[in-house]
Amino acid sequence: MLLALMRHGAYNDSIVALQDADRTLTEQGRVETAFVGSILHEKELHPSKIISSSLIRARQTAEIMAEALGYGGEIEITDEILPAATMQEMYETVLRYAALEQLLIVGHMPSMGALAHALIAGTERVSTSMEKSEVMGIELHLEAERLRGPLVWRVSA
Repeated sequence: MLLALMRHGAYNDSIVALQDADRTLTEQGRVETAFVGSILHEKELHPSKIISSSLIRARQTAEIMAEALGYGGEIEITDEILPAATMQEMYETVLRYAALEQLLIVGHMPSMGALAHALIAGTERVSTSMEKSEVMGIELHLEAERLRGPLVWRVSA
């Protein structure tokens, strides 16, 4: 399976009154996400499923990506990939869809970086850094009863 892990786009963090869950993408975040989506469309990313964190900025990012990639399905919204999600929660989310050909997950740092590092390097002790609107493509396979695989591409604005 090709797993595409994406960090949400740039969001409005200048309004102190907003709760973290209510922060929305900026215009720059929307433009950069659409740009990354167009590159991945050219790379023939056609996810069978898109999963997004329940936070607004991630959902907006997932919607922009769905449009850019021509995805016609429903975006699954989950709390299992929030910024403070456990590795077990995130791993189980990926495992649930391991039979798919391609899966796009839109989430946050540090959880997306930690998941990427665990799947690529096999360790949870370090987190891979990801820019806003960045996507990592990992070619997953089952190895010793765990999902693992190499990084095959990395796209950012």
